[in-house]
Amino acid sequence: MMDAVRSGLFLPRVVLFAFVYTVVGVVIPLQGGLTTGYVIGLALTGLLYGLLLGLIVSQLSLGRGARIVVLLLPLYVIQFFNPILEGYLFTTLLDDVSLLAGALVFGLILSLIYAVVASFLFTPKAPPRPLGGELRSYFGQRPALEWVWRFAVVGGSWVLFYWIFGSIVAPIVVHYYTDPASGYNLVLPSLEVLLAIQAIRGFIYLGSLVPLLATLRLEARPLLPLVVGLLFVGGGLAVFVIVETFPVLLRVVHGLEIFADSLAFGAVVTFLLRRGSAGSSVS
Repeated sequence: MMDAVRSGLFLPRVVLFAFVYTVVGVVIPLQGGLTTGYVIGLALTGLLYGLLLGLIVSQLSLGRGARIVVLLLPLYVIQFFNPILEGYLFTTLLDDVSLLAGALVFGLILSLIYAVVASFLFTPKAPPRPLGGELRSYFGQRPALEWVWRFAVVGGSWVLFYWIFGSIVAPIVVHYYTDPASGYNLVLPSLEVLLAIQAIRGFIYLGSLVPLLATLRLEARPLLPLVVGLLFVGGGLAVFVIVETFPVLLRVVHGLEIFADSLAFGAVVTFLLRRGSAGSSVS
């Protein structure tokens, strides 16, 4: 991956991606208004996203159309679909079904823009391979029953990490959700609903990452920061931390919580579901 970074055109392309990301965020601000802090946050998030996607695409030996699809899935699920689901659960802002549906469609359009831009800006270092062949090769590395328990452990681990780190930060943030006087339109669903949704959410995350894992022929050490970075930049910085409609304390604490979730879940994903660099069987 370092070969891509050392390329003379890599960093300018990262900056160009950040510029596009920032312009899109300025034209259609997620928080409903523009401030200097928000624009700076967009630019920094765009730089991190550009760096991550550039490194990923450099190892993503697929044709452009397949690259767009493989990038679109995690970009949409991590930055939009799951956070919108959270917004439906934890705020009163998405109670209207048409507003919820509009947010989901809007997120899909933005994700497609990011995936297309990244696919055109960055290029793989190896000749393209068919996505179908990559998926067959990936799943052929292990027996079916082994895949079943690995997917069950990985998908189910999300709700465990969510519960652990959520319990740690709950004493700091829970009053924002339970006190109507806080004025932030936040609510707290029942424990049963919360755990059920988070259990489903883990498998949604997993499904969005599988095509990427099937194609990236990387060992655990270089793969881990890419997976964790996607989870945190998309699920934390790009959605929550830079939006200034919530108080700084809430954004910082939840930002740290999301980073812990991303690190733990990303580690489980990486070590249980990675493929060998040559596509051979891995333990």
